[in-house]
Amino acid sequence: MKAIIPPLLYRHPPPYSGKDDDPAKLREVADDVLTKMGYHEGSSCSKILFGPDNKIGKNLLNLIHSKDKYDTFLAEFPCLHLRKSRITTIFTANKNTGLFQLLQYMRDDNGNDWAKLISATHIDAATRNVRRLSTSLHLAFLTKFMQSLSDNKSKELQLDISTLPAEELCCKWDEEFINYINRGSKLNGTFALHKDMMMQLDSVLAIALAERLGGPTGYNLLLAAVKSTLPFSFVNGATSYAPYCSKLLLEHHRCGPFYKSLKQWLFSTPMKDGYVNLATDMKRELDHRYVTKCFRSGSTMSSVMRRMSLIDSLTEVHDLHPTKNRQKQKDDDLLGWEITKTDLTHIRPVVLKIMQRGGLSINTEDLPYNVYTESRHQLSSSMLDDNCGDVSTYLITKFLVHEKLCGLKSSDIPEISSLNGPKELIAKAKNSKGVTIKRSGRTSVAVPLTDRQQKEAKRKKILSSENKQVDALSSEMNACQALVKPDCS
Repeated sequence: MKAIIPPLLYRHPPPYSGKDDDPAKLREVADDVLTKMGYHEGSSCSKILFGPDNKIGKNLLNLIHSKDKYDTFLAEFPCLHLRKSRITTIFTANKNTGLFQLLQYMRDDNGNDWAKLISATHIDAATRNVRRLSTSLHLAFLTKFMQSLSDNKSKELQLDISTLPAEELCCKWDEEFINYINRGSKLNGTFALHKDMMMQLDSVLAIALAERLGGPTGYNLLLAAVKSTLPFSFVNGATSYAPYCSKLLLEHHRCGPFYKSLKQWLFSTPMKDGYVNLATDMKRELDHRYVTKCFRSGSTMSSVMRRMSLIDSLTEVHDLHPTKNRQKQKDDDLLGWEITKTDLTHIRPVVLKIMQRGGLSINTEDLPYNVYTESRHQLSSSMLDDNCGDVSTYLITKFLVHEKLCGLKSSDIPEISSLNGPKELIAKAKNSKGVTIKRSGRTSVAVPLTDRQQKEAKRKKILSSENKQVDALSSEMNACQALVKPDCS
């Protein structure tokens, strides 16, 4: 059955001027929607699913708790902005671990500006590159696992991958593969660091896949992704979405079974006549994009009506005469999970890079290293997620107590002396006055160079100086300047 939604209340409130994070403007929009729905004090009213970004969302939660009539609005997870926040947090937290180097190595061009891929305006492009990095790490771990097996078992695994269905393959090899990953993480800090990076990237893909799946399955995947990433967010400076997602999880818990089911089915649905599920905030972004085609600076009523009538007429013609492209859209990979030849072109070199640089070595080594720089850089043990568990729990409990949520009291906050983990991380948690901390504040330490490496570095420095001198002397423009010293001698 297809739900028929009144055009008046379809996704987007009436346009208002002003800042998005202005509580007064949000109250005006909410009152306008409630008035058009015929809401008045003491009457029952249908719920409205509202999935704005963090700036609007935190004001919405305050509005809901301030007056009963605003209970009509159901706060929802903003999947698009949640992906953006996760990507930004992950790459900020891993600025010294080698993830930047892998991203730059995977790029099409030779530019140094990685922000071209990871930006607020290209979240989908960023997600695509995150998927390529995640797939590269998965393939690298699988390759390393194959190398650890005997020749017969390795050939058996390769045969099973090409012949067995996914479920049977998991049942047969999953336990042995997971045991290998856990054993390698205990033996080698760099191995554990790559496992953490892979899991962090997978959380972004889980949110994207949940949006495409929709329904209860997609919503359960979304909840699992948000819950599992909360500890990471609190120790890596996600000051906006760490507390906001915590409150949204509590709102979901409180809304009751009927409205939980409502949210599961409606958090991500197709837009208009499309076939791809889109979350509420993605639809809002698309609405903004469509509106800007008609409403421009200096627009008049007549100019706007002409543009809108043209768009409506073209839409009607498009609906009456379905094209081959529309028919093809039904058959495409609606989940966005298909790996193309372009993806493989980017994935293969990254896998080789990880293997060549020894990123998945299982030699006993407690501390993690960035192996993708010219010389290996030693990192703090606080960069490993397994070492931050107690501190994450402390910060989450402290936030809940401060916001007076879940009935927790100050006595429920764990004692600092009882926390296990790196000393510098515990000290940050103790001295922090905010909600979150940044564990990656300390710069990585360069590993001391060997005599041979020092000689090579000295040789390169001399060579660079001589190259500059030869370049200056060989130029007719700069020859006179090169021969004269600063004191004119």
